[in-house]
Amino acid sequence: MEVAMKSDENLLHPLRLLVAVDFSDCCNEALKTVLGLLKPRQMELVLLHVIENRMINECVKYCTDEEGEFKKHVFTTNREKLDTMVEKEKLTGFALQKIVCQGVAYREINRFAEKFDVDFVVMGSCGMAGDPEAIFFGGTTERVMRFITRPVFCIPPKSEKKKEPRMPFPSNS
Repeated sequence: MEVAMKSDENLLHPLRLLVAVDFSDCCNEALKTVLGLLKPRQMELVLLHVIENRMINECVKYCTDEEGEFKKHVFTTNREKLDTMVEKEKLTGFALQKIVCQGVAYREINRFAEKFDVDFVVMGSCGMAGDPEAIFFGGTTERVMRFITRPVFCIPPKSEKKKEPRMPFPSNS
């Protein structure tokens, strides 16, 4: 029986990650966590922010600007937020693509994961508190995981509970 081993060539190719960005603290922590874990590896990052159709449609109803001007403003603002995030998190030293698009978040995340042939998707999972639709139908992270064909690295929010220090070995004293 022959066992397939990963060659050194495969281990040296840069990991291509799609990071779903919603600008929440949870998302920022997920990005920091995965970068910390993979620091020695070469990486290619695709930062993707999806502006939900639902949000655009609701805002356009009450907006005094024309729809095109409103959308332009929203896209520009979110591109600037991505630029600020890149600067704040010091995302340098690897290939980086920043994408802002409009659509349904879980569908767009899945679509771009396939389009860029990513090794895995990184998402923060903030929970579903206060969102009745998410409670019944699942949040964005759950929906992505339900339909995606790529691995998903899902980081839950940090716990406020302090952990007890671990003992290095069992002791009777």
